[in-house]
Amino acid sequence: MDNAVLEGYDASASEQSPEEQAVVQKVEHLFQAARKARRPKEGRWNENYEFYLGRQWTYRRPSYRHSEVVNLIFAAVEAIVPILTDNRPEFAFLPEDSEDRELAEALSKVADFDWSREGWDYILAEVIKSALISSGTSIGAMEFDPEQNSGLGRIIFRNVDALNIYPAPRAKDINDGTCPYFIEAEPIPVEEAKGMFPELAHMIKGSVGSGYPSKYERKDFDQTLNANSTRSNEAQDDLTSSYTQKDSKPVGESLLIKCYMQDDTMEEVKQACMDQYGNPTYTAEGVPLEEVVDTKKKYPNGRLTIVIDNLLAFDGDNPYKDGLYPYARFVDYFVPNEFWALSEVDNLKSPQRMLNRLLSFMMDTIVLMGNPIWVADIGAIDTDMVTNQPGLVVEKTPGSDVHREAGLGLPSNLFSVYELCRDAFDRIFGINELTQGARPQNVSSNVALETLQEAGQTRIRQKARNLEKFLKEIGTLYVSRVMQFYSTPRLITINQDAANVLGGEQFKFQIEESKENPGKYIATLTKREQQPDGRMMDGEKKKFETEGLFDVRTVVGSNLPYAKKSKANMAFQLFDRGVLPIRQFLKDLDYPNADKIADEAEQKAQQAAEAKAAQGG
Repeated sequence: MDNAVLEGYDASASEQSPEEQAVVQKVEHLFQAARKARRPKEGRWNENYEFYLGRQWTYRRPSYRHSEVVNLIFAAVEAIVPILTDNRPEFAFLPEDSEDRELAEALSKVADFDWSREGWDYILAEVIKSALISSGTSIGAMEFDPEQNSGLGRIIFRNVDALNIYPAPRAKDINDGTCPYFIEAEPIPVEEAKGMFPELAHMIKGSVGSGYPSKYERKDFDQTLNANSTRSNEAQDDLTSSYTQKDSKPVGESLLIKCYMQDDTMEEVKQACMDQYGNPTYTAEGVPLEEVVDTKKKYPNGRLTIVIDNLLAFDGDNPYKDGLYPYARFVDYFVPNEFWALSEVDNLKSPQRMLNRLLSFMMDTIVLMGNPIWVADIGAIDTDMVTNQPGLVVEKTPGSDVHREAGLGLPSNLFSVYELCRDAFDRIFGINELTQGARPQNVSSNVALETLQEAGQTRIRQKARNLEKFLKEIGTLYVSRVMQFYSTPRLITINQDAANVLGGEQFKFQIEESKENPGKYIATLTKREQQPDGRMMDGEKKKFETEGLFDVRTVVGSNLPYAKKSKANMAFQLFDRGVLPIRQFLKDLDYPNADKIADEAEQKAQQAAEAKAAQGG
């Protein structure tokens, strides 16, 4: 959230009770502390985003000067995202108890089903791109909305704008124990706020003045817009042309603050005082007497406080029983002992500026010095008749001199300087043409090529490890949501081919807390079987008692062109030697309808084995 959005925001007293106002003031204090700690980091985030969009000139140049942009930053970011997201990540849930192995396999299928149905590939790409472009750190949230999916509820995976995130000042990560509180603050329309909290609707007025972000205000246009879009006085950027004075008026919005915190507040556990006969005792006024027998944490799973327009909307236990904040952190280039990381754009802005300025200077030089000029004695020709028309015939006064002076070429060192800047960009970026699938011109040996390919992949492998850490944390949160909220049977379909809708495996999944054994869960798997008439009916049912403890592993496959070829070659070798089954072989090749083909091949192999056994008998 932009700092300009928060102007005028203060925690003034409301119509609520003194206790509720005290909670609001506590959250406000935490929010301001986190905001102050984040402020030195956020100054570069908007500029990074502008560079990615191609708005890279920070001042307006004269209309006759070139302000070119060769947006290599855009190309750099877009080269990384497909590599990291082309293959869907695979989740593997490893049970601590060996008896939960079949349940863990079912959980993996449920996760794959939810990932496909909800389209989380796009959310993951958004998380990755957010980190690469702006702050170097992006946040993914794994939450549960009980009202969606026809009342069954739905697990929500979303990308959280880094501008809306305020970790504790000394936090290094989210759920590693260094973050005593974590705040998400977002301005929302007043009407939306009233709909979310109808009991507070009469007090919600809109405490935040906002409209366009400050970087789009009219007074900042000269500093933020690419001068290439304003070559003449008439030309304007699309945003400028649509901007009106009416749009510049602040629009009232409500600031929604969600504060998760680890609260160590203790509360007393009381019980009724009994007399010697076991009967409760009372005061003279008839009030039952109580005695303190123990103390316990008031918020054992953590605390969630929601504030809207300085009004306390909710204050209670963390709704998620795992006791974790429902967020995970992905970083591009981590900085030791820091929550906020560095993005690709942070280090590429300097060589990008040099390339833009150098190219613009070269274009200016060509325009100013490259064109030939006419040199003539005074009165030798009618200068109004001299143009650059091809085949032009020029009549001159006898005895006078008229000729053309050739233009000057570019200095030869400009090209070497340009290549030097481009080389600096590639070295900082760390991903060259080899990483993107191109073969170097001066390399002919396959051994040397493989060595260069392996070396060129190091930066991508580091990003893949960062992504695996993020997905492991997201997977842990996902399992927790399933264990807590999938108490109603849900239909899961796997191995479903587009050409054969009923050809996939189906089962119902349900998990709920055990009433006999507190702290344990009862999971029910009901297999769905296709009947001769095509209908799907419930079949075999299995039940598991589990503690719900699973170690989450994720695999992010490398998507580099040569890595795919190497993986395919290895799959062929293992399949030829009988090590790799046909189903896994086809999946490693990303072959279409792999499961259907594998089912047919396995069925034919079984029929051949049965026929051979019958002949032998």
